[in-house]
Amino acid sequence: MAAVVPWAQSGKASSGAGVSSAVALGSSSTTAPLPGLALASTSSSSALIFSNSRFARSVDIDVNQMTLILTDVNTQDELLERLSAIVANATLPDRRNVRFNRAEIIGHANHSVKYARSLAIEQQRLTDAFSDVIRELQERGWVDSAVDPVVGATFLQAYTLGFVLNDITQQPISDEAWQQFIVRMLRKSFFS
Repeated sequence: MAAVVPWAQSGKASSGAGVSSAVALGSSSTTAPLPGLALASTSSSSALIFSNSRFARSVDIDVNQMTLILTDVNTQDELLERLSAIVANATLPDRRNVRFNRAEIIGHANHSVKYARSLAIEQQRLTDAFSDVIRELQERGWVDSAVDPVVGATFLQAYTLGFVLNDITQQPISDEAWQQFIVRMLRKSFFS
């Protein structure tokens, strides 16, 4: 299955090899910083609107990719395989710019109430869509019914975005160590 990359250099979504992540979608191609982010730091309305538009488009792609999981996987083992590939893809070194871009867009919400409200709508749409997928997987008996779908949806987003912390530390952990840890957490916390 081709992955859809929301932060493609051309400014349009493009196809690439591999599986996409819920929040940090992408392929092994190098990504450039989002246009408009340097302008957004000045809090100009047009730059913030542009950043929010990019964020909204990435939400659309993320939602579509999570929905594909429901149609593509037929067993719990296939689900774990898909999620493992998503984790591996999200931590690729060349995904660093994607993680920083997302963090920077979110960080701008702290400086503008209007922008924060606008971004909150898109973020809620993403969390709601992920929650719906988790509920469906619970109905199939693949995800533990004790998992709160909203908490689970937030965790799925946080483990990919949160890897940006590893990008800035002096002694980063290996991508493989992170991947193994997240898959272990998914197995122990999510699956029935």
